Amino acid sequence: GLANVMDAAADIRAYYEEAAAALADHVPAARQAESWLYQQTETGRVLRDAQQAIRDAGGPFPVWFYLRPMGQP
Repeated sequence: GLANVMDAAADIRAYYEEAAAALADHVPAARQAESWLYQQTETGRVLRDAQQAIRDAGGPFPVWFYLRPMGQP
């Protein structure tokens, strides 16, 4: 169901935050890993596209809203 979409998105975000920390030789600045995910990776594009598709289909607000943080274009 749609709750699984939210859980999957949270798992993906956590994975990328851990990957960003492991790839950097320092602690990434606030929101830096998030920006990398949503602005520079194919996975981020997929999450943005999924958010838009669920929103356009009239999906519940909590499902599409939480697929991408508000601060990400």
